[in-house]
This record gives sequence, structure tokens and C-alpha cells, in this order.
Amino acid sequence: MLVPPLLALLLSPTAEVRRRTLAVLNEMFGQMPAGFQAALPQYTEAVFKLATDESPGVRREVCIAFCQLISVHPELLQPQLPQLIEYMLVSNQDADDDVALEAAEFWLAFCESDLGMELLIPVMSRLIPVLLKNMVYDEYDEEVAAAEEAELSQGQPDSEKDIRPTHAKHGKNRADSGMADGAADGEEDDGDDDDE
Repeated sequence: MLVPPLLALLLSPTAEVRRRTLAVLNEMFGQMPAGFQAALPQYTEAVFKLATDESPGVRREVCIAFCQLISVHPELLQPQLPQLIEYMLVSNQDADDDVALEAAEFWLAFCESDLGMELLIPVMSRLIPVLLKNMVYDEYDEEVAAAEEAELSQGQPDSEKDIRPTHAKHGKNRADSGMADGAADGEEDDGDDDDE
């Protein structure tokens, strides 16, 4: 009962209305109420019509919708799958980071579906560079990469800087300042080495 009026709102001339309406429909898709199940073909058709919307917010919601559809009902997308793959490849390079990020989720959903990887073979030479270019690393990832690099270099001999004792530098500084080991602890060094 609620789905048909929402589908009608997707035709609104206002981008924010289209975006919010599609966001609500996408949220409903996750719950899949009975009324939504019956309107899936109309929902799918509406999502395809919004794919070229000028609003990045609407296109972001379109990418979310395609990810959900391919995960749950890939048969609804199968007739347009070659065009959809091209669309998601272009969306992955969108100037809006949110659109590109949501488009990247599509590839994981596609690989987890039963559609077959052979459909991606024709675009693989373009897809891999796009995915690698758009990868984002955080500080933790850089630490992991450094640890992996260190692990790979385990078979190589250590460099002098890796094995030099760190306390040697501190001892030299103390000697330069005229302090011996005992003087650093508050004892005076009288030059007498007897134990009395």
C-alpha cells in the first residue's frame, strides 16, 4: 500500500525528494514487506530510470539499490547485466566519492551472486585499474604493509643500523659530558678503583 505512492515520488522534479524516496525504498528492500515483493519489477525499472540522474545523492542511492538487487534478486537484473556492469564501472570513477564508494560495493555483491564470473572477463582489464586507483588506505593498513615488508625481508641479512645497540649512543654522550657510569647515579668518581 505504501510502495506505489513512493514509486510515484521517484518522478519528482526535486532531486532531494527523489533521493530520500529512493533511500526509503532501499531501506524497505532490506525488510522486504509483502507489498514491496509485488512491486519489485516497478522498483527495478524506476532504479534504472534514475541511473542517469544529475544528482550525486540520487546516483548513490541507485548504486545501493543495484547492490541490493544483485544480492537478493539477480534475475531481475540479468537482461540488462552487460549495461549494468558498464554503468557500475563508470560510477566507480564518479567525481563524487560517495557514488564511487557505493559503486565499488557492487563488485563484491556481484562476485557473491550466482551470476558467473565469466560476465566480468570482458571488462576485467578496465575494472582492476579502477579498483586499485580508488583503494583507500588508513594508518593501520600502512602499518600492516610495513610489517609484511619486514617479514619478507627476514631471509636477508640485517643492516648495521638494525643491529646497532641503542644504549651505545647514550653511553658515548655520557662519556663526552665527563660523567662515568657511577656519576650518572649520583656517585662521584674519584678515579680510585678500589672496592673499599
